[in-house]
Amino acid sequence: MKPDDNHDELGDEELGERISEQGERVFWLYWDSGAPGIGAGADSIYKFKNQYWNYSFDNELVGPFDSLDEAMQWPDFLGVTGATECIYCSEFTAPEVASRLEIYDAESGHRVQINDEEWEVSPDGRLERVYILNWIF
Repeated sequence: MKPDDNHDELGDEELGERISEQGERVFWLYWDSGAPGIGAGADSIYKFKNQYWNYSFDNELVGPFDSLDEAMQWPDFLGVTGATECIYCSEFTAPEVASRLEIYDAESGHRVQINDEEWEVSPDGRLERVYILNWIF
């Protein structure tokens, strides 16, 4: 590995810039509490040189991780709250993502987009896919 490609020789800010510019964003969770100030944001996971890096809305970089599952275990990536609006993951299907998520402070009926599919918190606190019937007359 060339010295300028070695993660250890880059500062946190330089490494974060390189990962966000050259890496692939494979997971992101967008939330919006509706509150002023820091009431909305996105937490992302990037794949860079076959390793995964968490990049939170406040620009904190954590990693590397050897797998996406391992990177998702970090706080904020698996929790669904009433502020969670959408989640996108290019490496897992919507059902695979939904099975990994935990419901925190999200009421029954709260809807979340997962990989462009509509999901809803059920009365028993699980995520269930919303099926929309299109009737043609």
